[in-house]
Amino acid sequence: MVEPVETPPVETPPFEHTPLVELTERPDGVLERRPSLPVPADQAWFWTKRWQERERDVDDTVAAGEVTTFDDGDSFLAHLDTIDSAE
Repeated sequence: MVEPVETPPVETPPFEHTPLVELTERPDGVLERRPSLPVPADQAWFWTKRWQERERDVDDTVAAGEVTTFDDGDSFLAHLDTIDSAE
């Protein structure tokens, strides 16, 4: 019997700007190699260590139920007004 192997979840993709190679086969059978990045450069900020720490903080806050939700924008703005008037 083969036991399943659990792999640990990957929290972030590789951030290094090391080019990977994308292979594409053209209709004529020729393989084309094109460099590509593991994360698009305009999304790299999201995978920085600092940003991922902040994402985990938010996840913990939501999991602990320490959030307030609103049905619409007007309810949200009314809530902000009550905070301002309480100060």
